[in-house]
Amino acid sequence: MKLKLGMVGYGAIAEKFQEPGIRSSRLVELAGIYDKNFERIRKFDSAGSGTRCYGSYEEMLSDKSIDAISVATPNKLHCPQVVAAARAGKHVICEKPIALSVEEARLMVEECSKAGVTFMVAHHLRYKECNIRALEAVKKGVLGRVASARARWSFSIPDGKLEDGWRENREISGGGQIMNVNSHCIDLLVYIFGRPLKVSAFIQAGQDSGVEDGSYVMMEFPGGILATSQGSYREQGVANILDISGSGLSLQVEGACSSDGRGRLIYLPSGKTEECDMKESPYCAEFEHFARCVMEKSEPVSSGRRILDTMAVLEAAYVSAATGKHINL
Repeated sequence: MKLKLGMVGYGAIAEKFQEPGIRSSRLVELAGIYDKNFERIRKFDSAGSGTRCYGSYEEMLSDKSIDAISVATPNKLHCPQVVAAARAGKHVICEKPIALSVEEARLMVEECSKAGVTFMVAHHLRYKECNIRALEAVKKGVLGRVASARARWSFSIPDGKLEDGWRENREISGGGQIMNVNSHCIDLLVYIFGRPLKVSAFIQAGQDSGVEDGSYVMMEFPGGILATSQGSYREQGVANILDISGSGLSLQVEGACSSDGRGRLIYLPSGKTEECDMKESPYCAEFEHFARCVMEKSEPVSSGRRILDTMAVLEAAYVSAATGKHINL
């Protein structure tokens, strides 16, 4: 039996990545959808679509046939919509970033825990096969003593503005490139190395948008591991990869930071490679993981509780960039 999912918000991420991932899942069914702009979801408004269109979010939450909610709305709405879903007894998968602040994120985790529902954040890089293998290599000591790491995800947007429109509004988005893309790189490093001890960050001012369009975030992890997460809307043709350097071997993970299922591990200096392309997209993998966790009553790899550490880094990065200080976590 499939998990019946209701989706709130149908912007670019939901349409291009989440919906195809759900459609290809064997465990999840897109049973309902709501967006305040009905034109976005008009294609579902037919007898044969198999997906019910709701007139309001409250109507979706009151439908007892809906098992879980996918929150894919602008960042400002994540907290109130996740809390409302939890109070309605629905399991929740929320698009990243989890919230606008650590305070909001903690409230979301507490409300979901109190309601006894599964709460997961859609950091899809945790579900890419190449990144899972990189974590295993670190945990098993394949690289020796890890010294440093770097994650990067950059691309070029000539006018610096994304198609969703709301991401340049700090009140709605909470910030620019850090919240939108570098949050993935930061979360990937947190996934592999745990909660950092210190954070220091620099940002590039956006082009008349009021939010940053590039960022460089430095972290010190337990064990003396130094790491950086970097991203920009000003860079074209760069390698969006994860590098991990150790005393025995170093590892390059091609495809680590991307939206598709491609991936390759390259161990240096030996040159040994491991191909790890996924049959399904990482978005399909994350929704299937969510469904299994709901069915088995287990904690997701990117549970809301675990993503509190990522949110702490995001918050600290903005404080550091504004004050020029290292932030201790």
